[in-house]
Amino acid sequence: FTKPWNKNCLALGLAGGFIEPLESTSIWTTVNSILAFGDRILDFENNNYTVIDDYNNLYADMNRGIFEFVYLHYLTGRTDTQFWKKFDNKQKNPNQLISNLERLNSLSLFGSSIKYGNYFLVFSWLQIGLGNGLLNSNNIKHIAKLLLENNINLNNWTRDRKNKLLQDIDNLISNSINYEQ
Repeated sequence: FTKPWNKNCLALGLAGGFIEPLESTSIWTTVNSILAFGDRILDFENNNYTVIDDYNNLYADMNRGIFEFVYLHYLTGRTDTQFWKKFDNKQKNPNQLISNLERLNSLSLFGSSIKYGNYFLVFSWLQIGLGNGLLNSNNIKHIAKLLLENNINLNNWTRDRKNKLLQDIDNLISNSINYEQ
């Protein structure tokens, strides 16, 4: 679907497009579409119609990311049935998918981000990629270590931010009491 938002009409849910139920993304894309629309509706009401293109580009990017991840499920190398023979002979791998697989197979290109791509966690990519024999299993322990270290750092950062927020609230309350007196 190339233009889910066209003039004053917005296609949501299955009316906005459908890839396939393999990863059950329909509800997720519907919710994100509604949120993205909500972020842009005031600009649209103020006659800023560039938000339509912005929304449609965001939607296209979201569907491209989902398509690439779903496509990953089909990269099995199987040729045991007519389906797999036809699939193997007809399809070309999306460029971004190849780039993502190369990144996962290269420790030097792989950062410690829990999020991978725009729409699926790296753990999802690892599970499907490993299961289909597309990833270098020697790298997986190192990648897991990076992810665990990042998660520990994230938890420390979250704890520190929570403590800072509580301290700021205490200061705010303390200052407001002093102000009222």
